[in-house]
Order: sequence, then C-alpha cells, then structure tokens
Amino acid sequence: MVREKAKEDRERSAEEYAESREKVKEGVKDAKERSKLSDVAAEVLFYIEMEEEELKEKFQEEDLKDVVQDFGSYDSKQWGQLQQAFGEGRFDLQVEQAEEGHPTISMNVEMPEGNVTEKVQLNQSLQEALIMKATDHG
Repeated sequence: MVREKAKEDRERSAEEYAESREKVKEGVKDAKERSKLSDVAAEVLFYIEMEEEELKEKFQEEDLKDVVQDFGSYDSKQWGQLQQAFGEGRFDLQVEQAEEGHPTISMNVEMPEGNVTEKVQLNQSLQEALIMKATDHG
C-alpha cells in the first residue's frame, strides 16, 4: 500500500506537486496564525484575571451603553436589569478565542431575576484597548 502511494506520488505532474506543496505551506501558515491567536487570547485572559477588580471598577464608572457592543437588542425591562446588575458589579469578564482576528471579550452579567447570566460583548474599541494593554510587553 505504501509503495503504491509512493508510485502514485512519482506519477504526479510537476504542476500537481507544486499545488500540493502550496496547500501544505498554507496549512502550516494557518496553524501558526491560529497558534499566535491562541497565545494572544491566553495573554488577554491572564491580564483580565490579574486586573479584573480594577477593570470592573473602571467599567462601573462608565455608562453601560458605552461599554457594550449591542445594547439595542434588549427591551427596556432587560436593559434596566442589566444596568442594575452592572451597577452592582455583578459581572465577570470572559475571553473567547475567535475564529479569525482577535479574541472576543464579553461580560457575563448576573441578572437580578432567577439564576440567569447574560453574556454581553464589550464594544470593539474597548476590546481593542484591552487586547493592546494585555499584549504590550514594553
């Protein structure tokens, strides 16, 4: 079986070989990029874990509308509950690895009614600022 595969490989044209080689190079490049993104996500997660209390205090000084990505999808009751929980500091920060681009940073907010936790994505500029701060090695 191995010999048959080796024989087939020799019978491939130079063009097919070049195509195959290019696919392997692209796969290696993609794997390196994913690994780098995983490293960034890990750095951001570590930074947030180390600075979470300070970050939470800073966030609470802001208007919730300025902190979250999409507040328009909540009705007034949900938004009121979200603001109440946020104001009381009942939230945790979470980092997730994105498929492409930077990791995403969200708040898990403990809603006042029941045992419900609402996941709210931070606005893009705040996420970028946190990522920059977390990955700044200077």
